[in-house]
Amino acid sequence: MPGQTHHMPCDLKYVGHKSRAQWAVNPSGTAVVFVHGFGGSSTKSWTNFSGLAPQRSSCVGVDLLFYGYDSIGQHLHPVAADLRKLLDDLFTNPADSVINRTLDIGYYRPNSFNYKRIVVAAHSSGAVIARQSLLEATQAMAPWSTKTRLVCFAPAHHGVRAADLAGECFSLLKIPLIGSVATLFFKTLSDLKGDSPLLKSLKEQTSAAISSGAQHLVAKNVVFARNDPIVETVRFCVDPPPDFIENKTHFSVCQPDVDFLDPLQYIEGALQ
Repeated sequence: MPGQTHHMPCDLKYVGHKSRAQWAVNPSGTAVVFVHGFGGSSTKSWTNFSGLAPQRSSCVGVDLLFYGYDSIGQHLHPVAADLRKLLDDLFTNPADSVINRTLDIGYYRPNSFNYKRIVVAAHSSGAVIARQSLLEATQAMAPWSTKTRLVCFAPAHHGVRAADLAGECFSLLKIPLIGSVATLFFKTLSDLKGDSPLLKSLKEQTSAAISSGAQHLVAKNVVFARNDPIVETVRFCVDPPPDFIENKTHFSVCQPDVDFLDPLQYIEGALQ
């Protein structure tokens, strides 16, 4: 592909926690916001996207934002509110409030720049955060809410097996954790119990909103690793039937490489 399609990745110091962005040189008015899951980070959870996406013709003008947050020590609802604020800024005043803070003045975008569509790509507990954000925007009748699309990788809509998730994330520390202990220490996990008030409310309110016509709350794609031991793979509301990927884990199912382009292709489909 001729020429440089994207600027070098940069820090988004005023957005979330260690968030990053890769702005398109010639923006098309579309963006992807990546939201990681429990124990993840803004970039490590989405390994290779920043290198592979700019090489794809469908992503030449697409802005890439890797949203970071404290995925262990805080509850999910406040994070959802922060993500909703970011989406609101991106749709209502993107150049001034977010983009031009990170670009050299010669590359500033005009105040007239706006997004026509933003795809939210979310992994594990990040899917709960993304759902809650989009639901609240819809309930608040934000005019931009219908311009969003959602792609979910190993979503935790129906809860997680706390011991397995914490054990996977902290295996390098060789600290044994059982589910009951994990939920005491990690606030995020208490929100991800299958019977948590947050998950119950999210399902009930999303179902009601979709029944009232909010079709943008239906995910474009849902993807699981086959035999994922960490999350329940039950369909959420009227989402499409999930796809199951062989030979991938709960964590690697959202990480493309040159021999596994599926995660990138799912997002490309939502950009159309």
